[in-house]
Amino acid sequence: MSGKGEDWATLDTLVAHSDMSEKYTILEIIRGTEDPNRRESQLMALASGRPYQYMKTNYFPQLRSSEYTLHYMVLPFTIEKGKEVFRTNPSNLSLNEMFLIANTYEPGSDAFNEVFETAARIFPSDDVANLNAAASTLDRQDIPSATNYMERVSKQSAAYWNNMGVLSFLNEDYERSAGCFSKTRQAGNREVKVSLSEFEKYKESLTK
Repeated sequence: MSGKGEDWATLDTLVAHSDMSEKYTILEIIRGTEDPNRRESQLMALASGRPYQYMKTNYFPQLRSSEYTLHYMVLPFTIEKGKEVFRTNPSNLSLNEMFLIANTYEPGSDAFNEVFETAARIFPSDDVANLNAAASTLDRQDIPSATNYMERVSKQSAAYWNNMGVLSFLNEDYERSAGCFSKTRQAGNREVKVSLSEFEKYKESLTK
């Protein structure tokens, strides 16, 4: 911390906008006396010191100015530290940091699902977060939660159509499900959750 010295310019402004009876004399002293020490001694002597005491009480507190320089060190992210932060204050983590943490858990495990669904809660407008959370809830066939996450997604990517295919499948809307899986492949993703051949076999089994 370092002091910025006496702020005579602000004092000049405060006095100029005041209704002090001696303000013109005060302004003359402030503006016409170059030596700060002599300037202050003249103000202290003016009118038995009454104007000076008034300014000391009402204006001087506004003139205090200090400059602070803060030095801090940003520690590198580690998975161990990230998991600790996730337990205590997950909102302090970035989306990418959450994904790194999730990837240390077994896919489909409670810990894995918790990270993805927490990420979607903290970043509710992020497509990737919602798609991952939807996939997590689809794995355990939680249709209401998956529907909620999918409704937040704005871009219809291959991952979007894949999730929608699974969701429609679970809702027994097989025609829509087949259409979604076709769009998944058209978007460049051939690794769909339920392949079209498996889907057709499942449909045939329902009619037997």
